[in-house]
Amino acid sequence: FYVQGGDDRTAPKTIRVLTPPRLEKIQVWYNYPPYTKLANTPVGQSEEGGLIHAPFGTEVKLIAFANIPLTSANLILGGSDTRGIAIENDILNEPKKMTMVFKVGNDVEYMIFLKAQNGLENLEPVRYPIKAIIDTAPTVKIIEPKKDVKQVTPNAEVPIILLTTDEYGVNRISLFYKIQNREAPEEKSILLTERHNNLPYGAARIESNYIFYVAETGVKEGDIIGYLIEAEDNCALPGGRGLLIVPQSEAERDALSKTNITRTREFKFMIVDAAQLQKRIEEIELRIKEEVKKTLQLQTEIKDEFVKSKEALLDNEALSQPETRSLQKNQTEQRRIVQILDRVGNEFDEIISDIIINKLWDTATSDKLKTINGLIKDAGKNKAAQASDSIGKLVNLPDHSRREKIYSGVLDFQSQVIQNLQEALAKMEEWEDYQEVIRVVRELLQKQNKIIRELKE
Repeated sequence: FYVQGGDDRTAPKTIRVLTPPRLEKIQVWYNYPPYTKLANTPVGQSEEGGLIHAPFGTEVKLIAFANIPLTSANLILGGSDTRGIAIENDILNEPKKMTMVFKVGNDVEYMIFLKAQNGLENLEPVRYPIKAIIDTAPTVKIIEPKKDVKQVTPNAEVPIILLTTDEYGVNRISLFYKIQNREAPEEKSILLTERHNNLPYGAARIESNYIFYVAETGVKEGDIIGYLIEAEDNCALPGGRGLLIVPQSEAERDALSKTNITRTREFKFMIVDAAQLQKRIEEIELRIKEEVKKTLQLQTEIKDEFVKSKEALLDNEALSQPETRSLQKNQTEQRRIVQILDRVGNEFDEIISDIIINKLWDTATSDKLKTINGLIKDAGKNKAAQASDSIGKLVNLPDHSRREKIYSGVLDFQSQVIQNLQEALAKMEEWEDYQEVIRVVRELLQKQNKIIRELKE
C-alpha cells in the first residue's frame, strides 16, 4: 500500500500478517503406578485433549502439536514449575511436535508457552487442569456382631463378619484385641488370612468371616474384651496420600511411603455367666411374646375394619373421600404390622445367634426358635406386606369391577398373618414348657452332683 496527498505519494509499503502459534492437538498416555493395577494406555490408543485426570503418582506422557513451526516451548506446572520442552519434527518434517513427561501430584493447572519461528508467542495460553485422584484408606463395615457391646460367655465362639473395600485393592486385614480390665492390658493382633477371606489380598472387595474363640483369651466372667479391625491398602509409593510430588525431607519420605490404614472404633465383648445370659434371653423371649400377642390383636382389628369397606369397594363406581381415607388408614396400619414384625424378627435373629455362639442350649432349642422366627418373618415380610400393597391398589383403582379379586386377596393375606402369629404363639408356649423341663433337670443334676461331692468329702 502507499499514501498519497495531492500530487505526492509515498513509496509502496508492505504489511505481512503473521499467524501466532497455538496448540492444535494434544495426545495423552497414562502409565499408572503399580498399586492401582490399572492397565496403561496402549501405545496406539492415546486419549485426546489436555485434561489430565489420573491417580496420584501416575506418569503422564503428553505429546502436543503446534499449528506452525516453533523455536522453543515451555511447560508451566502449577504456575511456578517451568520446564523447557524439546521441539521435534512432525511427520511433515516441521518443528511442531513437543513431548512432555511428568507425574501427577497435587491438583494443579498447566500451560504450554510457545514461541514460533515467525517471532510471535501465544501470549494467553490455555490453562489445562490436572486432577489427582487420591487413593483413600480402605472402608471396613462390620456386619456381625451387630451390637457395639455384646454379652458372651467364656466359651463363646463369636463370628466376626466384615466387608472391606478399597478402590485399588486391600492389602491386609487384622483384628486387634485386649482384655481391658486387666492391669496394663497387652494389645494382640490376628492377621486374617485367605482361610478367612473370600478373595485373595489385592482384591477391591473382600468379605471376611473370622471365628473369635473367647476361651483362647483366658478371660473369666466379669472381664471385658475390646476389639477393633485394622485394614490397609496397597498404596506404598512416595506421596501415596497425595500431599507432595517429591518429599522434601527424610521424615516426609518416611511418612509418605506408608500405606493408607483404617482403624475402626472399638467394640466390646462383656464376659458373663451362661446362666445370666440364658435368663436375659428368656426375658427377651417373654417380652417378644407379649408384643406378638398385641400385634395379633391389632391385625385382627385391622382385618375387621377392612371388612367394613366391602360394600363401598364392590358396589360403588368411585370411592367417596371418607371411604378413601378409611382405606388409606387401613393401609397405614397394615404397614405398621410389617414394621413391628420386621423388628421382632431381627430380635429373634439376635437371640438365636446368642444361643448358638454361646452354646447355651442344644440344637433342638435353637431349631424351635428358628421355626417361630420363620413364622413371624413370613407374616411380616410376605403376608402383611402383600396385604398393604394390595390395599394401596384398591385405593387407586378406578374400575370397581376389578376390585373384588384384590379385596379377596387382602382378606386372605390378613388371615394368613393372623394364622402365622397364632401358630408362633403356640410354639412359644411349647418352647417355654421345654425350657422349664430343661431347667428342672439341670437343677436335679446340680443337687445330685452336690450330694456326690459331700459324700466324697
